[in-house]
Amino acid sequence: MDIRQLRAFVTLAECLSYREAAERLWLTQPTLTKQIKMLETEISLVLFLRDNHGTQLSRHGQQLYQDAKKLLSQFNAFKTLCQQLTNGKRGALSLGFISSATPVMPAIITAFQNAFPDIHLGLQDISSPVQQERILNGQLQAGFMRIPVSPPLAFRKTGSDCLTLVFHKSCRYQQEPLHQLWRRCTLFIVNAETCPGSALQINNFIAAHGIDARKMQCISDTRTLMTMVESRMGVAILPQSAVMVLHQDIICQPLHGEFARWDIGLVWNEKIADPVRDSFISQVTAMLAPA
Repeated sequence: MDIRQLRAFVTLAECLSYREAAERLWLTQPTLTKQIKMLETEISLVLFLRDNHGTQLSRHGQQLYQDAKKLLSQFNAFKTLCQQLTNGKRGALSLGFISSATPVMPAIITAFQNAFPDIHLGLQDISSPVQQERILNGQLQAGFMRIPVSPPLAFRKTGSDCLTLVFHKSCRYQQEPLHQLWRRCTLFIVNAETCPGSALQINNFIAAHGIDARKMQCISDTRTLMTMVESRMGVAILPQSAVMVLHQDIICQPLHGEFARWDIGLVWNEKIADPVRDSFISQVTAMLAPA
């Protein structure tokens, strides 16, 4: 028994006309008759009765029709699912991201979910180095991280981020240069264990600009760091995307110079074929294209 015989049975049961059923199936009547006979021979049952009044379902045919129709519907649904998976219109997508990517992500994610409602999206907040490792070994399908990256990883730029000096306005003397402020006050930075990418960027900036490391304190999370700044206990250097300004007297001053700015992009592994991921890349590319 094959699906063609099952489809021939269901179609003929609905039409009760060999001519009409053959037209629906794009078959000749002899071919349809042959398929029905082969099915009847295989299951050792007569499915249709033919007389001067036309074609009718036999008793066994009536008993089998609903189950056959259900099987055919399940097969068609399975075939559609396979096509959707092949075309990247259904499945699952696992994405990594870093905090620097959050400004652009909501619009991208919303547009993708609207365009591909049958794709389940999973998001993981992971540092850029860990994302690269997982994308290379196939644990992640793509990720928003620092770029550039090396082959076989490919990327498309989605934005940028920069370091900013965060301080309470009362901590700065009138017209005092920023470099004097961070050298005079205790400087809070994020811990390398919890935010390795940001910590590396900040430490590179500090080294390049000769900031006195003796006055630095590492804080494990951004919220605690911001609370200490609001309490006037010191100043902080943070990625602009990570700054949560809750107090009207807090000033965020973008920094300039070497290591002050970096690019963010969508990264994937070109050596791994993935229709679902490719649908996401196409969506991102279309959104970022010039109007």
